[in-house]
Amino acid sequence: MPRKISFLQTKCERCGKELVTASQALWGMDKQKEAFGIVCSSCVTKKESNELLHSMGKAIQSFLINKQL
Repeated sequence: MPRKISFLQTKCERCGKELVTASQALWGMDKQKEAFGIVCSSCVTKKESNELLHSMGKAIQSFLINKQL
């Protein structure tokens, strides 16, 4: 049975800006959520953004391929 996702109010780990985040990562990306932490779009570096987008693309691709089998 899938776990229920809830939204949590928190703060950016770098600048303290108020944020809302999900209780768990989408597309099974819990490892990436833990590695990147909770960072707002103003504080994330270009390199971190690129790495995260690449990981998200791979996770979505894997999900879609496995779903079709």
